[in-house]
Amino acid sequence: MNNVLSGKTILVTGGAGSIGSEIVRQALKREARRVIIFSRDETKHFWLKREISDDRLETVVGDVRDAESLEGVFLRFDIDIIYHAAAMKHVTLM
Repeated sequence: MNNVLSGKTILVTGGAGSIGSEIVRQALKREARRVIIFSRDETKHFWLKREISDDRLETVVGDVRDAESLEGVFLRFDIDIIYHAAAMKHVTLM
């Protein structure tokens, strides 16, 4: 099977969460050129970058509900593929 992630720049919204971080790991294993984590929690960014020591990994603090912060990512990076994993975990509390 052809590796569609190889050499690509991948954006993972919610990339520091449980599902998003696994998408990040898999993209790096599949030789993505760059993987960008976009999420609100800078503490999770810190711990994930400590766990995954890879120069291809970038973190950007932002919220998918804020169009300007999201637009900044698109202006800064040439993104090939987006995985949207940003979500509220405890929907009943919202």
